[in-house]
Amino acid sequence: MDKLNTLAPSERWWVNVNEQRDLEYWMEKLGATEEEIRQAVAVVGVSVSAIKRQLNK
Repeated sequence: MDKLNTLAPSERWWVNVNEQRDLEYWMEKLGATEEEIRQAVAVVGVSVSAIKRQLNK
């Protein structure tokens, strides 16, 4: 198995919106809904730092 696929959400710099585990982790961590995260990803991509900036606009 690829090492990148075995990392916990907190160990990665990106959000995988196709994995419910990732979404649930980042929803709690960022205080955002699934829809807000998906919308941010659609605008800025999967980078956690970019998503944080987008959510704080």
